Order: sequence, then structure tokens, then C-alpha cells
Amino acid sequence: MDWTEEHDKALMKEVRVQNPFQAKKKTSLRAKIWLSIAETLSGSKNPLFKDCMTKRSVQDRYTLVSEKYRQRIRKEEKASGISPPYSALDQLIEECIELEKLEDDVRQKDGETNSSKSEKDKESALEMRRIAMETFGDSKKRKNGEDEDSGQSEKKRKCRNSGSDTIEYLREQNTEQVKIREQELKMKERQQEMEKQRYESMMHLIKQQQQQQHQIQQQQQQQQQQFQAVMQQQSQLMLALIQQLNKGKN
Repeated sequence: MDWTEEHDKALMKEVRVQNPFQAKKKTSLRAKIWLSIAETLSGSKNPLFKDCMTKRSVQDRYTLVSEKYRQRIRKEEKASGISPPYSALDQLIEECIELEKLEDDVRQKDGETNSSKSEKDKESALEMRRIAMETFGDSKKRKNGEDEDSGQSEKKRKCRNSGSDTIEYLREQNTEQVKIREQELKMKERQQEMEKQRYESMMHLIKQQQQQQHQIQQQQQQQQQQFQAVMQQQSQLMLALIQQLNKGKN
């Protein structure tokens, strides 16, 4: 298939929506998202895509287009000293590149904080299990001491109660496991909320950047219009001066 500008626009829009950069590089999750993008584009009629687009083809095309865009922008900015005007495709590519950069930055910051947080969570869970085991051990020691003092008749009752002790221990363990699971669920809910807030902040930042770029483009257009107006005025003045000189000669 020959890629056109319309094909690239459709690809960038789908990349922006599904955001494969939310997953780490070279992971199965990122591969699944690229595969989903390929499946979404497959058989699309406007523009026309092949019926069997592959994950590799769309991923390679994004890499190629984004890298060419970066090189072109750097070259134009270096040559002119100002930001070049953006086309609709340029705008989509810029949004995808910014999205990729933001995800990498957020992932790096999250990695620094989550590493210590994960260790603390593991230590907390292990501590709860240890306390549960110690509590059961203390109760067993206390009951054994009472049985030794009560004599031979209590030994029979001790045998009968051994099953009850086991059941009670299992109940205590189950209660602790339920508490641990509840804490884990709360942690997952907090993580999901943080992910939601992170996504909203990221989209807000992208929107701000788009608005800034639009303002820069408007300022550049206004400057060009003002320059053209000045040149036109100068041309009119020169024409009027020439006409006056010609009249003086006549």
C-alpha cells in the first residue's frame, strides 16, 4: 500500500486516541495496542487501507513519519530562526510526539516513587501476616500451659479441642486475608484514580501547547500582514513621488 497524507492523518488520529505510549516499550501491552490500531485501520474506506494491516507496518510508519517531522522542524527552525507554519498533519504528528514524551516523563517519575511505595506495601502485608501468626502462637502456648496444670483428665479435652483450635486459627487467617485483600483493592482504586488524573493533566497540557502554537501562528501571520502593508504603502509613496516628478518635467 502506498501511504498518502490522508493515510498518515488517519494513523496519527488513531495513535492519539489509543495511545500505545501508555505502556512500556517492548512489552506485550504496547504490542497489543499497536495491533488494535492496525485492526482499526484495516479495511477502512476513507482513506482506503488494506484489509490486513499489520502491527509492524503501522508502527514502522509512525516511527518513520515522526522522525522525518522532527528532522524537518529542526532544520527549518535552524534556517529561519522561527517556528515554521503547521499543516493539519503536522499538528497531529506534534500531538503524538508530545503524548509520547509526556508518557515517558510520567513513567520515569512514577518509577522513582512507586519503587519505594511497592516495597512499603509488601512490608506492610508481611507484617500483618507475621502478627497474625504470632497471635495464634501466643494463644496456643497459653492453652497448653492451662492443660498441663489441669492434669490427666484435661488431656482428653485437649484432644477434643484440637480441632476447634485449628478452625479458630483458620478463621483468624481468613479474616486477615480478607483485610489484606481489601487493602489491595483500595490501593488499586487509588492507582486508577491517579492514572485518571494523570491522563486528564496530560490532555490539558497538550491542549495548552496547541493553543500556544496557534497563538504563535497568528502572531506570525499578523507580522507578515503588517510587513506587506508597510511594503504596499512604500510602493504607493514611490509611485506618487514619480508621478510628481514627471509632472514637474512637463
